[in-house]
Amino acid sequence: MTDQKTPLDAVAFYRGFLLSTGIRENTVEGSAGFLPMGEDNTPFTINEKLLVLPTKDILAKFNELNDVIVFHPTCENVLRKDSAVFNFIKRLVKTSLTADIMKLANTIITVAHEPSLQSKLTKKQRDVLTHFCDIDDKTIENLDKIFSRIHPLKENKLIDFTVSRGAKSESGEKFNRLCYIHLNILSELTKLENKEIDKLYGIQLRKKDVAVYKALFQYIYGVTDGVIRLEHGTNATVAPNFKCIVEAYLLMKEQLIDVYHHWKKMIPSISSDDLSWAAGLENLNQYRIAIPAMPGNEGEESVNDGKERKTLSADIVKPARQRPTYTTSPTVQKSAPPPKIDETAINEPLSYDDIIRLRNEKSVNNNRQRYNSYQQGYNPARPRAGYNYTDLSDVDEDYRQRMQANYPQQGYNYSQPMNYQPRPYSAPAQPRSREELRNSYNNGYRRY
Repeated sequence: MTDQKTPLDAVAFYRGFLLSTGIRENTVEGSAGFLPMGEDNTPFTINEKLLVLPTKDILAKFNELNDVIVFHPTCENVLRKDSAVFNFIKRLVKTSLTADIMKLANTIITVAHEPSLQSKLTKKQRDVLTHFCDIDDKTIENLDKIFSRIHPLKENKLIDFTVSRGAKSESGEKFNRLCYIHLNILSELTKLENKEIDKLYGIQLRKKDVAVYKALFQYIYGVTDGVIRLEHGTNATVAPNFKCIVEAYLLMKEQLIDVYHHWKKMIPSISSDDLSWAAGLENLNQYRIAIPAMPGNEGEESVNDGKERKTLSADIVKPARQRPTYTTSPTVQKSAPPPKIDETAINEPLSYDDIIRLRNEKSVNNNRQRYNSYQQGYNPARPRAGYNYTDLSDVDEDYRQRMQANYPQQGYNYSQPMNYQPRPYSAPAQPRSREELRNSYNNGYRRY
């Protein structure tokens, strides 16, 4: 359920934006999509697929529809190239703004040329006309010729948009996305005024016509003399491309609406003056979450390396694995041979003193390590593997004294040798029953 505080849901926001450009929604029963401005009833397509809104009906049967592309630009992938839907948006806003600019320019220059239309003008309107009053029929004719050669998607444009990644504005501020609004007609008029070019879009113009056209378009664009480009940046992390170009579009759209309202009685209409949908720009993350990503909106898989885009940092290239080179044939390293064991037979039996001496030499160091490890937190209940814990109390006086000092409560008499005799093993005369085995086990005797 949509929160009541949310101004628009995703579908209403997308519909409001598209209709603000002047296109029409197809209201024929059983049909969908959008139609161009004017009387053309051919619906818009992207990659030969019908453009539709992400309504509940469309989303419910999306897997069954192979001939539609859902308009959901907020799901764009910031690491990919411009999507097909984003490129459609750029073409749409340029076409819409171009149509409005031409309509405003034609109306204003016609009013300035016809005194009969100036009788009911307000003081503000008359003040505007003073900037381009030197107008004759040739001026009107040349403007018509210029507009006949204008095409929003070709070289001769009135306005253009370029979105760059990670760019800096003229003031030095860095943005995640920066949209350049190129005022192409003003740029060409400035070149013509400075004699850098001879003609405007192939049309020879008089000096006074250049001055009139320049003042006219500066008024419509809302800029001062010398400005031929505007900028708008954003640091949004959700759909930055879409948000940047829509906000740049709004910047120009609001200016054209102001001019339109100033001359509303003279101009029948423009594409649209309803911008209530713009409040939805604050909820792009909600729209992104509410609707799953749709094909055609995320962008191509690789980053655009064109001049209009700043590429991401270069990918880390892993060095290719190289085979080892040998100056000679490779040799296999062999382990060291085991030490030789003296297997000489003992011809003479050892005496008891010799046995005690050899046992002492072999075990005294290990027992000293045992003592040191005990002083460092050794737990006698968990002896360390590999140590020799032979009792040397009968031959090592230091060890005997330490044991007597550490364990006096055990009552051992360390002054006497501790001779342990192993329990003699006697095999049972006959197999034991299960009960006898259980009893013997419980009594502490285990059969191994």
